[in-house]
Amino acid sequence: ASSKPVGTGKKLPVYGERDPLPKGYGIRTGLSDLLKPLNSEAGVTAKEESIGTYVVLFTAIVLLFLFYTLLLLINNQSV
Repeated sequence: ASSKPVGTGKKLPVYGERDPLPKGYGIRTGLSDLLKPLNSEAGVTAKEESIGTYVVLFTAIVLLFLFYTLLLLINNQSV
């Protein structure tokens, strides 16, 4: 990345190019502080799948399908 000297003699980097941030650094905002606990558990899953997990999953998919069907019927003025 070439740089251009400015009036003060300092060299500024080309627009849009900068060195990468050091590891562990980034922009710290209130939202990042709020979401930090969620990120700390990234990749953590249930230790074992039970039959209840699949029952809930299947029920949710069926109910979602029925909800979309209801919306479609309402949109077509069939209900």
